[in-house]
Amino acid sequence: MINDLWQDVYVMNYTRDYTEIIKMGEQEFVCRAIRPDDGKRLTDALKFLSPESIKNRFLSNKKGFSDKELVLLTDVNFEDHVALALGEVIDSEIMPVGSARFVIEKDRCRAEFAVTILDHYHSQGLGSLILKKLIEAAREREVIELYGITSVNNDKIINLMRKFGHVEMKPTSPGFEEITIKI
Repeated sequence: MINDLWQDVYVMNYTRDYTEIIKMGEQEFVCRAIRPDDGKRLTDALKFLSPESIKNRFLSNKKGFSDKELVLLTDVNFEDHVALALGEVIDSEIMPVGSARFVIEKDRCRAEFAVTILDHYHSQGLGSLILKKLIEAAREREVIELYGITSVNNDKIINLMRKFGHVEMKPTSPGFEEITIKI
């Protein structure tokens, strides 16, 4: 009788309370849910992105975020909008490394995603780490496809996605394409 009561209960790992310590070799990282008080950290992180990385992530030259954008980036409900922050633990301080997010579309099958890793952390496996966590969170919500709009020259995100499966690409407008992966 008791087991029947629990058979439909499903516990999500990726919620507003999510925090995980991850060891990679000698380095220690914290992956956690983005919170409303992360606005200043996100704004400060822009200083550590090259103009090319900013353009690849935001599809334009961005110097900062408006108040409205900060609310959209940090007021995350963890139902149809999930956002994760990644930081490196250095001398008991957590230094920003990157972030990843997705927003589920109305059909509940697809979600638009984005990944940002600060430039000096590129090519260390951290994009793969946070994208893996993002895919796990999307699967918890029964999303079957992640997609994003990117510059046709953004080989880093295309190569990152290829680590997780076949990437479909289709042009959307001159210089941009939609990249999609089934998860």
